[in-house]
Amino acid sequence: MSSREFDLTVFGISGSFGRQIFRYMIQWWIEDGKQKKIAVAGNVREDLVKIVRKTASEFNVNLDSVGIIFADCFNNQSLISMCQRSRLIINAVGPYDIYGEPVIRACLKTKTHMIDGTGEPQYAEGMMLKYHEEAKKLGIYFVSGCGWVSNPPEIGLNILRDKFGPSLIKSAVGYSAWKNGPHGKAIGYGSLRSIAGMMDNLERIESTRETLYKTTAIFEKIMPPIDESESHGSLPWKHGELGWCMPIISENTGFAHCSMAWYHETREEKPFQYFEYLVYPQFWRAFFMTIGFKLLLLLLFLLPSRLLMLKFPDLLTLGFFKKYGPSQEQLDECSVTFTIIGKGWRSKKDMSQPPNKTVTVAISGPEPLFLISSRCMLHSALTILEEKDKMPFSGGFYSPGFAFNQTSLISRLKKCGIKFDVFDENYNSC
Repeated sequence: MSSREFDLTVFGISGSFGRQIFRYMIQWWIEDGKQKKIAVAGNVREDLVKIVRKTASEFNVNLDSVGIIFADCFNNQSLISMCQRSRLIINAVGPYDIYGEPVIRACLKTKTHMIDGTGEPQYAEGMMLKYHEEAKKLGIYFVSGCGWVSNPPEIGLNILRDKFGPSLIKSAVGYSAWKNGPHGKAIGYGSLRSIAGMMDNLERIESTRETLYKTTAIFEKIMPPIDESESHGSLPWKHGELGWCMPIISENTGFAHCSMAWYHETREEKPFQYFEYLVYPQFWRAFFMTIGFKLLLLLLFLLPSRLLMLKFPDLLTLGFFKKYGPSQEQLDECSVTFTIIGKGWRSKKDMSQPPNKTVTVAISGPEPLFLISSRCMLHSALTILEEKDKMPFSGGFYSPGFAFNQTSLISRLKKCGIKFDVFDENYNSC
């Protein structure tokens, strides 16, 4: 594999997500100076050439060495050809539940590593169930959810594991607070498609998880039930220090659960409760966003309204989801802080009592869904290529939290502007 024409191929740069990954890749290439052999792939060659030329002009750099590859998810031979030329595919073509599996099959056929940025549990968990053993035998790695959706939060949970010790965490809660600039906030169309796909496949997700976690199809040790006694219900509530909290259905909870299953399999660690909230400074914003989100889920659950929402996202979501993604100004002005508060015990002898230890991990950086995600995607890919010996087993299909735990991924992300701060119950750095 080391003798292939390219180290990395970004598949799908015509979309907003893939374009941001490629843009950051060139920025990193210039700043870091460690050049990799890279290519871009898609189903319209002219679009690829335009984007590469525009990026070259933006950064005033010669990109003639960037490969241009034709690849179409409905043309298996083109996918195989793409994979044969590269050591690793960064797959940015979604919805992954529709377009992801053909890429996985092509990677298996050519023994090529792959990562993606999915937030679709029906895809990520279904593909793990279907292809983990084959990938493991072939010695290649598939890691789903390598963008913002899972990677930084899972790093935060791994920090909690290190600070508490094995099986000493009772619960962890993630609080996401966005700060927008004068141009406001918009979320890309891909996120809406992911939520719609999840609402359309609730029974399939439940069935897949039954097989994945309650049989020995993947895990020889079946994970014990999680204590889910801690909950604030479905209405906004006030966190004294962070603000008004809105409950959400987070794609990351599925990835976190998968990592817990792997840690139980390999270390016999007990799983813990994990859920997430969006945080707003005012009650009225949290209240109306909660109502709006519940209405969105209902409309995406019903087929007629789902089709309308996907056809006219800008109109029917009042500009919250944009078909062509946020503007560069919106991205550059936005920032995020994601705070994970873990509660547990100082030692195993204390576990018969209420939790007596709290650790907080604060993760902060630029706009998360595109800018942080692009950084996470690139550095996840580089980690696989450069630190394969530190990853679990000899290959397989994994969640980011388990796949990268022993690698230097957190150090790589810190160098590109993503901060990880850790505090004890007195808010002293620890």
